[in-house]
Amino acid sequence: MADLQLIVAGRAHAGWNRIRVHRGLEEIAGTFDLGVAERWSATVPPLEVRAQDACAVRVDGQTLITGHIDRAAISYDAHNHGNTVSGRDATGDLVDCAAEHGKGEWRNASIAQIARDLCKPFGIQVSVAGDVGAPFDRYAIEPGETAFDCIERAARQRGVRLLSDGRGGLVVGVTPAAQAGVSLVEGENLLSCEVANDASQRFSKYRVIGQRSGDDDTNGASAAQIKATADDAGVVRYRPQVVLVEDQGDIASFQKRARWEASVRAARALTATVRVQGWSNGSGLWAPNQLVRLAAPTARIDRELLVRDVDLVVDQSGTFAELVLTPPDAYTLLPIADRKNAPRRRGRKRADKSDDVFSVGGDA
Repeated sequence: MADLQLIVAGRAHAGWNRIRVHRGLEEIAGTFDLGVAERWSATVPPLEVRAQDACAVRVDGQTLITGHIDRAAISYDAHNHGNTVSGRDATGDLVDCAAEHGKGEWRNASIAQIARDLCKPFGIQVSVAGDVGAPFDRYAIEPGETAFDCIERAARQRGVRLLSDGRGGLVVGVTPAAQAGVSLVEGENLLSCEVANDASQRFSKYRVIGQRSGDDDTNGASAAQIKATADDAGVVRYRPQVVLVEDQGDIASFQKRARWEASVRAARALTATVRVQGWSNGSGLWAPNQLVRLAAPTARIDRELLVRDVDLVVDQSGTFAELVLTPPDAYTLLPIADRKNAPRRRGRKRADKSDDVFSVGGDA
């Protein structure tokens, strides 16, 4: 069994008989839920942790979560007593709390600067991975936004991802996927496997419609409405979808958006949920953003997938990892323009006849 310790005030608490540590590509903060139940003994010291205590979760010496305890509970009866503790990375405060910064706006600021300004009051350090795009001419906090909402909106506009670094900090950028050091193979190391293909958000044709600023060469209808389309050949019945883009662009940018809608939606339709013995693979602990081959003939799948979610679990059935896998294309990032800076539509005009087409072939 892996060695998991909850560190509070320099003291390591171990011996948990119920463990769940969750991390994922779609969550800015990892979470943990730990429990221990023991026979009652007056000589057993109580678990000295309280809600709001700073803490860290370590597995085999590797720190996975650094943040705070959200909830601590003690229960007992005539024969047993138990303790349960749950909490999150420090970045969880960004999800809960309001965004505040000066007068609430920036001029000529990068997403890294915006994130640092919003994270500074929480004591959260921000690091950058790769190219995070151009600065914003103007960026403002919207009424009622949380700190995370404000940063995440900027992240979508620059096509970057937000992740906890596990040490109480926030990573802004795009981190390449790493190879897991093992394949998941039916009959060898798979305890269970479920593959689902949900086509409810896939469409046969995507039509992206937007506009651009006019000039001497492009004006009138050709500037007021530009369109691009993409087909998903894996959708066998008529299911059209229209995406209105309220930012300026040209046929190339709208074609890119149409292609992104088709390919990403097709990829996200496929998910595999697997359970494997233990918490490690050949390259270390299971973690989000790892690539792994899944070969499960009974579930009719044999392909490389991306680890989206990881749960490290201990319960009555043993020690195992639960992984949610998707095709890598499901997390291809595309910058989305700021709609506030878009030109106002002046009324409907006939679409330009230029119409670029892209096709996605087959199932995800």
